[in-house]
Amino acid sequence: MQMRQKQINVCNRVYLFLYVFVILMFSSPIVYQVINPYFSYVYFLAILMFLLCSNKLRLRRRDVLFLIPVGFASLSLAVNHSGIGNLLQIIFILSLIIIFQNKSIDYTFLNYISRISDFFIIVLSLKSLFVYDLNDLFSFIMKGEINPNTTAEVLIFLYLFACLERRGHIRCRMFLRTAITVMALVFCQSRVGILSFFIVLVCVFLFRNNICNSKKIMTGMLTGIIVVGVTLPILYVLLFSFADLQSVTFFGKYLFTGRQWIWMNFFEYLGHNPQAWIFGSGTLTSFYVVDGNGYFNMHNAYLALFATFGLAATVTYIWLIISVILRAYKGRKISQEKFYTAMVMIVSLVNGIAETTLSYLPMLVFPGLALVILVGKEKIS
Repeated sequence: MQMRQKQINVCNRVYLFLYVFVILMFSSPIVYQVINPYFSYVYFLAILMFLLCSNKLRLRRRDVLFLIPVGFASLSLAVNHSGIGNLLQIIFILSLIIIFQNKSIDYTFLNYISRISDFFIIVLSLKSLFVYDLNDLFSFIMKGEINPNTTAEVLIFLYLFACLERRGHIRCRMFLRTAITVMALVFCQSRVGILSFFIVLVCVFLFRNNICNSKKIMTGMLTGIIVVGVTLPILYVLLFSFADLQSVTFFGKYLFTGRQWIWMNFFEYLGHNPQAWIFGSGTLTSFYVVDGNGYFNMHNAYLALFATFGLAATVTYIWLIISVILRAYKGRKISQEKFYTAMVMIVSLVNGIAETTLSYLPMLVFPGLALVILVGKEKIS
């Protein structure tokens, strides 16, 4: 028993180091620019460390299901000769689920995560206040500064992990934490970030008990998010055909920010290449280039997975993530700790509507940690 507890602690320490390392990277544009191109190696080493710390790892019959999206993605990789970095993203997430499932949750580890998250909420909030210019965010991105949408997303993840605390005076800290995060999100001027945080606040302060006690509500939320994430690009492109809407602004930005071009390119590509429905098209296809202005990402996590690996890999991967969230309910109820980590996954899926959260390597440390907690056993001795 002592040996098993030691192995669990080592795995937690590895993830704690990875968590701090990623947040430090997002806190400094210099570190971000240096480390970001090599992040696939960081996750590869992390997977190896987790495997070495779990020498009693045993695959069960149900675990074979997690290999299905890897198989489909590997087949796509063989056909398209590109996308190995995206394949590593899928392997990283599914490896965490297999390695950490049914291991006891160490609440000391959660307290460390909470305190670290609180500290970096303040750091990133100060950065948002003094770095981002509400009138000219684009120039900061061009100078190498981290995209404010990314900073906003990290802030929301930190907020939710900070809520894992098991200490006194929680209400006072909750109020301060919420006020600081709202201020930072306003200066980031991230519309998807503000929308995500609004959903978080509604769920946390108004419907937390309902969600914790009803698996049906969680299922409905997840289903709704996936439906919106899949259909929004289609509706967005259709609405762009109306000239009157092209000049509409929302929160200081145009309603149509340029995403419509990459989505239109992809839909046109699908029409001429039906095999892409099955195998995807990899990551080097011409539709990623818009008007010769360089390479653009898909700006939608679901389309990004679909464009890279095809329909089968995308559906099975998303389905497995959702199944992990729903399996966290025991007797149709979920604990407070798992509620907050489930909200991390909700935010990841919501942000995936307009960003590539589920296919952006550095950001995966946050949904990855959420899944580690969701598959763990509660109440350790």
